[in-house]
Amino acid sequence: MDKVRRGLSAGRVQTVALRLIVDREREIKAFEKKEYWTIDANLAAGKLRRSTRGFSARAKRRSKSPMATGGQIRAALEKADWVVRSAEKKERRRNATPPFTTSKLQQDSSRKLRFSVKRTMMIAQRLYEGVELGDEGWSA
Repeated sequence: MDKVRRGLSAGRVQTVALRLIVDREREIKAFEKKEYWTIDANLAAGKLRRSTRGFSARAKRRSKSPMATGGQIRAALEKADWVVRSAEKKERRRNATPPFTTSKLQQDSSRKLRFSVKRTMMIAQRLYEGVELGDEGWSA
């Protein structure tokens, strides 16, 4: 710790913080650069069934020395025959969008429907009061 002036001392909290900084600096100096490729491919089966669509694939590669340029790898992959070794079918959960706040309701109605603030709030109030809707769902 030759960067701290002679005669200065650090308290309990500063000592821990200083130790974290020194450790991080050592990690940064010891870091070795490695080339890293990520290749995304959008693929489609030769004979698509009606329920099947194309799918995406991702390949990652790390190497210490560059093997080829991105263009050379891409050209080789475009000519290659792709084989699916395994497939996973996962269920994805999607969260519902949060409810509108008054300001967000006004912003979206203005932007998407070109409604004025007054019109938006009048419609919101009528919906809140439970107005009867016509046959097609529009208020009369």
